Amino acid sequence: MSQHVFRNPDKYKIEPFRAWLRLVFPNARDGFVVTDLDSNRGIDQLGKNAAIRRYGKNYKLDELGDLMLIEIKENNGKETGGERWVYGWIDSAIKTGDMKARWRGYQLLKIEYVEDFPICSECRQTVLTEEKALQLFLNAKLKWNYKDISHEELKHTLGDV
Repeated sequence: MSQHVFRNPDKYKIEPFRAWLRLVFPNARDGFVVTDLDSNRGIDQLGKNAAIRRYGKNYKLDELGDLMLIEIKENNGKETGGERWVYGWIDSAIKTGDMKARWRGYQLLKIEYVEDFPICSECRQTVLTEEKALQLFLNAKLKWNYKDISHEELKHTLGDV
């Protein structure tokens, strides 16, 4: 497994979930890609979305692989009716189409941090190192589709074939 690189850390905040993914999963060369669908600029914002694609021999899949969409809500973030409708529509369309064998579904991940994020007093932005972001995520409480889940269970849910 090769080392992940955070590109432009001065421009893009290192998010705790992303730091954890980079620690426990291989990178794109080895068959695991996470793409931000609509990540907010501030880590202290409540809603994010990610697409996870697994492919290649490490996951016993071909080069196209499979796909999962995840709505990520932090702290008291709530899934809206519009989000449920849009992702439900995508989920239904893929499940019934040509790609249904490759579709891992639409999921909801709720992350509740037990620690406060450090804020830069001058710029009023969240400031995290990769190490601090990872620690915040490892200490957070997780819910997967409204059910409690451990970090180890989440790792298996996202990566197991």
